Amino acid sequence: MRRLGILAGAAALLAFAPPASAATASVALLECERGESPAAEFEARMDASPAAARMQMRFVLQARWPGRRAYRRVAAPGFGTWASADPGVSRYTYTRRVENLIGPGRYRVQVRFRWLDAAGRTVARRKASSRACRLPDRRPDLRVDDVTIEPGAVAGQDRYFVLLRNRGRGAAGAFDLVLSVGDLAPVLVRVDGLAARRERELEIAGPVCEAGATATVSADPANAVPERSETDNALAVACP
Repeated sequence: MRRLGILAGAAALLAFAPPASAATASVALLECERGESPAAEFEARMDASPAAARMQMRFVLQARWPGRRAYRRVAAPGFGTWASADPGVSRYTYTRRVENLIGPGRYRVQVRFRWLDAAGRTVARRKASSRACRLPDRRPDLRVDDVTIEPGAVAGQDRYFVLLRNRGRGAAGAFDLVLSVGDLAPVLVRVDGLAARRERELEIAGPVCEAGATATVSADPANAVPERSETDNALAVACP
């Protein structure tokens, strides 16, 4: 299982803060990278309050998976601890970048802000959540789209033309293709892989498909390829 990576940075502005900015805070999604190495970068800001001597913020990474309504906390290095601004600054800005994210899912941060007086007592609190970085499902999705049966050139054999398609966003590695005709012994063919959003037609020499029987072609029956969906890997057709 991959670990989430984290990069963080902080900046403090030394100019005097206007009274209207007292005890205000916000958090934003700066970047959402959906490529081969998914990552997200967030930035939180808080302004000084006349009654406070120190500002602090704490990031929590949250994720929501497909089919779930609620966000759940996700452990990541550096998250969950309070970051403190230097005394006397008017605005505190902190960025966090999370790498090696895993789709599909939505990632956001929830930031808690607090303002402390000179004695360390909390005089104000705020909480804000960023927009979500939505990551697509980059796994492959194998599908047997069509099976056509024709008489073979050799007695006792038929030719099976199988149309395979990878409908996912990721490439599929090597996998097995199994042809089963009635109660006869299955025929296994090794496929060296299939790129994302590509299709391939294979010709398999198999036993004669007698009328009344069924021919079934299954892609990756051993589930060697982690897929977005395993429900469309097989197709059964009636023998002509």
